[in-house]
Amino acid sequence: MTILGRVMAYQRPFLEAIAGVGLLATAPASVSFLLASLVVSALWHDPADGHRVVAACCTWQATDLPRGPLLPLLGSAYGPTWGRFVQRTYPTPGNHEYMTRGAIGYYRYFGSRAAAPVRPWYSFRLGSWHLVALNSNCRSVDCAAEAAWLRADLAHHLARCTLAYWHHPRFSSGHEGETRAVGPFWDALYAAGADLVLNGHDHDYERFALQDPLGHLDPVNGIREFVVGTGGAPWLPFRTVAANGRVRTTGTFGVLRLTLRPGGYRWRFVHAAGAPFSDHGSGICH
Repeated sequence: MTILGRVMAYQRPFLEAIAGVGLLATAPASVSFLLASLVVSALWHDPADGHRVVAACCTWQATDLPRGPLLPLLGSAYGPTWGRFVQRTYPTPGNHEYMTRGAIGYYRYFGSRAAAPVRPWYSFRLGSWHLVALNSNCRSVDCAAEAAWLRADLAHHLARCTLAYWHHPRFSSGHEGETRAVGPFWDALYAAGADLVLNGHDHDYERFALQDPLGHLDPVNGIREFVVGTGGAPWLPFRTVAANGRVRTTGTFGVLRLTLRPGGYRWRFVHAAGAPFSDHGSGICH
């Protein structure tokens, strides 16, 4: 994933939202603007309904990205579409950001909103929920130190409901497959009773049943993972059928809308115009 991996939060005076989004440099402009518009429509709601969260992910497909600076691409392609929400965004990087040394273009574009390159992970509060933004580029950052920070952060913020997001999924049926390196993140989140994990990277949509860090079904204490790679990147086929995957699709654009309420949440996949796929449901916090 490129600019996607990033999950971001979009806030209004009466709502908070996360969107794992990125922009496809070579995608038709109509797709990018359509999906950015979906973010607005998906977020608009009755303030009494809960804290609204939107997640979507896509990748850069520009073949010259590794050879050129990322910052101009962010300004010219990401800026007019997803960048409309940049002041309300809480990002985390994907793998393509690191095709420029130290993801420097990413950090220059998002500035203080992206934390700091020396410790590119952070947490924040949305209503009664605790949210954690992690960096899963373990070849570029110290994920052991990050996992230690995560354990301390979760011990310090004892919320009933917790959501974490990063780029590479631990579990996936997709073309890129699972990422075992993020297993310590799952270990820490599961031990702390976390509820939701949002990922990107794969160019598809997949929802998992509640499961433990080893991928075993756990309807009582398990974490629900969503892979949302439907934000504009070229679709890729599934390579396998992962255990506990409940819903999956490729070939549609859209965003995942989450409504976070005290003690629980609802989800709905909001598809682009004309796409027949849908997925929705609800869950309670541990």
